[in-house]
Amino acid sequence: MHRRSHAVGPGIYIVKSGDCISHIGQSANIRNRLNQLRNLGTHRGSAAVLCVAHCTKLPPDVIRIEPNGEPLKDLEERFRRELGEPPIPDDFAACKNGRALREKLLAVASTEDQGYINAVFDIGSCLRLLFLKRFDYVWDSVGRPPGWENFLSRVLGP
Repeated sequence: MHRRSHAVGPGIYIVKSGDCISHIGQSANIRNRLNQLRNLGTHRGSAAVLCVAHCTKLPPDVIRIEPNGEPLKDLEERFRRELGEPPIPDDFAACKNGRALREKLLAVASTEDQGYINAVFDIGSCLRLLFLKRFDYVWDSVGRPPGWENFLSRVLGP
């Protein structure tokens, strides 16, 4: 995910890779929320963002929208009505909840690792666990999503 300086405060954020919108969210503290997403931590949008980056082969980028006095929930709902429910366009519908990436990972993983991959996706948080060294052979086969390398190397070590 491209690192940009986001002010601390409320807002709407739209995450996209190229022309594909992978996530629309809102938060009272944009910087903290985007850090959770960037870190593949406790954020339900992580799987879709990771999957879209993988499928488009483009790193995620973030657009921030100031609320201008409109309640965040109302603003988020308006964007979802106007743009649609991510992932958008429909060509990337298989990236909802990371389904397309999950299937690719499962297709090459060992039986034991398939259980682990399924558990991580089912829980829906801490997707960074998929980048443990034990899964290098899986990523070497399917390709790593662009944009996450810098963070993951700091968290998981060389």
